[in-house]
Amino acid sequence: MEKSLKGKKFFTFGEGLTIFTGILLVLLVVFSCNNVLIIGGGG
Repeated sequence: MEKSLKGKKFFTFGEGLTIFTGILLVLLVVFSCNNVLIIGGGG
């Protein structure tokens, strides 16, 4: 059990950073779209 955990990490720092950046981009796009819809809709 311990050997398998040591042999294979869940993800490297680079992969984790890429995933984190991707999630942030998605959140920013969704947040921007929501703002445009709210402003365009006139509240």
